[in-house]
Amino acid sequence: MNSSNPITIDDQVYNKLTVNLAVTTNYTSSGERDMSIAMRVIPTRIDPVLGVQTADSSAYTVYRGRLSELQNESEQSCVLAMTQALQQFISSKGW
Repeated sequence: MNSSNPITIDDQVYNKLTVNLAVTTNYTSSGERDMSIAMRVIPTRIDPVLGVQTADSSAYTVYRGRLSELQNESEQSCVLAMTQALQQFISSKGW
């Protein structure tokens, strides 16, 4: 992924992002879907000599234990898009 806001550390520009994402969906007893999300976004650069370099100490994290913890409309919109993409993937597999 490309960063929309690259960072510079020790005169090196980290213009890419490595993403670790864990999503767990479940259902309440009333049949409503809920979800927990853990995401870590790590600034990354590609060095022609050293290869992939990550700035792990500058990683961004997002933890939401349930959908009710989403903090704003932007997060809600992103989670909806992610959920739709997951549903599309699942449907394409015929599950």
